Amino acid sequence: METLAHLWDELDDVAGVCRHVATAAGAEFFAGSMPYLAAAASLGVWLLLPDLRLNAALLGGMAAFWGAYRQLLT
Repeated sequence: METLAHLWDELDDVAGVCRHVATAAGAEFFAGSMPYLAAAASLGVWLLLPDLRLNAALLGGMAAFWGAYRQLLT
């Protein structure tokens, strides 16, 4: 029974490591793709809502600026 408890403990540790790695990889992916998502959203606003084209241009410009600034920091 003690062997089963040790095995369960090791399995729980491996699951925790896998969960941590998956969470960190997801966070890095979404942090890197966020400027592209904002730029795509601004393009959609530009095309679909002509009354808000100034807002879309500002959103796209800020997304490009912050994306470049983030790359500069790393």
